[in-house]
Amino acid sequence: MASQHLDQAEGLRRLMAISPPRVISIISALGSSTASLTHRMLSYLAASFSHDGANAHIIYGIDDDPDVLKHYGLLHRPSLTEVTQGKRPLAQAISSTRSHFTSSWLGSYSQVDPLLAPQLNKCIHSLAEAHEVVLVETKVRPQQALPLSSLNDGVIVIQMNEKASSLKFAYSLIKQLHHQIGKREFGILVHGNTALNANHVFTKIASVARRFLGVVLQYVGYIPSHMHIAETHKTRRNLIGAMSSAGVANIYHEVAKRLLRQMHAFTAFDPHPMIQDAPC
Repeated sequence: MASQHLDQAEGLRRLMAISPPRVISIISALGSSTASLTHRMLSYLAASFSHDGANAHIIYGIDDDPDVLKHYGLLHRPSLTEVTQGKRPLAQAISSTRSHFTSSWLGSYSQVDPLLAPQLNKCIHSLAEAHEVVLVETKVRPQQALPLSSLNDGVIVIQMNEKASSLKFAYSLIKQLHHQIGKREFGILVHGNTALNANHVFTKIASVARRFLGVVLQYVGYIPSHMHIAETHKTRRNLIGAMSSAGVANIYHEVAKRLLRQMHAFTAFDPHPMIQDAPC
C-alpha cells in the first residue's frame, strides 16, 4: 500500500508540474440538508493536494454562514470583498489555521457589488498565482452564471448523488450555466456507496445532458458514503491521518488527478484587468 501511495503521489506531482494554476469551482446539487458534505469534501481534497506537494487554497463563496466560516478558519476575518474595497489588506483575509491548506471567503452575496467584479477577479487571480490549486465553494445565482468571470472561466464541477432530486437539480444547474456561459464541458463528482453506483449515476446525467443540451460531461470520480469520515470531521482530527485511517486516501488522489486533467485551466482569465489600481 505504501508503494501504491508513493506512485500516486509522484503521478500527481508530475501533473502539477505541467499544469497552470487553476481555479476549480464546486457547485453542490446535493440539497441543503447535506451542505456540510461539500465543506468536508473540499477540506479532504485540499489536504490531498497539499500532501502531494501542492499549495491548495479554498475560497468559501456561498454566503456568510458562521458554522462554515468557523470550519474554514474564517469566522473573524475580512472577506475578499472588503479587501477590494480597500478596507483591509489581503493578508488579513487569508487563514492558515487549517494545517493542510489556506482559505479565504468571498463575502456574502449582498456584499458582492457587480462594480467590484474586476477587483475580485484580480484577487482570485493573485491567489491562483500563489497556489497550484484554488478550490471555490460557490453556487449559481438565479438567472445568472457564477458570480465572477474568473470562476466561469475555470473548471466547474457539479457535486451530486443518486437521488432523483439531485439528478434534477444537477441538470438544472448545467442547463442554466450552459445558457449563460455557452457550450463547454462540466465535471461531475458523485457521492455514493460504491464506484459502480457512482458510474451509473454519471452515465444517467451524462446521457441526459448530451441528449437535451448537447453538453459533454466529464467524470471526476466518486466520494464514498463513509460514517468514519463524518466522525473525524466532527472531532477535527488531522485530515491526512483521518483519510488514511478511513481508507479513502486513494479515492481522493484519483479525484485530484482527474481534476488536474480537466480541459479548462485557469488560462482564459485576463491577468490585466481594466482597473489597474485594485487593492489586490
